[in-house]
Amino acid sequence: RGTSHALATRMQRVDHASRRLVHPAARLAQQGERAAALASGLARAWRHRHAAERESLAALHGRFVRELRAPLPQALRLERALEGWQRALRDGLAQRVRQTDALMRGLRHLSPQAVLERGYAIVTTAAGDVVYAAAQVAAQDAVTLAFARGRAGATITRSDDSSG
Repeated sequence: RGTSHALATRMQRVDHASRRLVHPAARLAQQGERAAALASGLARAWRHRHAAERESLAALHGRFVRELRAPLPQALRLERALEGWQRALRDGLAQRVRQTDALMRGLRHLSPQAVLERGYAIVTTAAGDVVYAAAQVAAQDAVTLAFARGRAGATITRSDDSSG
């Protein structure tokens, strides 16, 4: 009875082990199905990843194109600086023109021709020296008178060198 019981137990173990045994062809078919499922999942994951990368690349391309078309941040500062320099140049030039005009008016006012236009004459000796004082000439000296329009010769009849 003990042997019979031990034999029955062992037979149950063998039955149990035989139920767990899978025929090699069935096991290969099962592994083939699993490999096909894994390959299908891998292909699906690759397509998904490829599509995501393509979308990311398209987004980056769009951003790159927008960045290329956008003006540089420094461009606005450069444009403002250029406008400022041009304005300063125009203002400086206008100021120089005004100063030059004022100097020209002063020079015209002080020019010998302007003095002659006001009715004065310039007296020179025969040697060409300008006569500043009556003491520079004597009676019977020849002098030249320069007017605003033309010249005239004259002879000194008298010279009074007293100031007063």
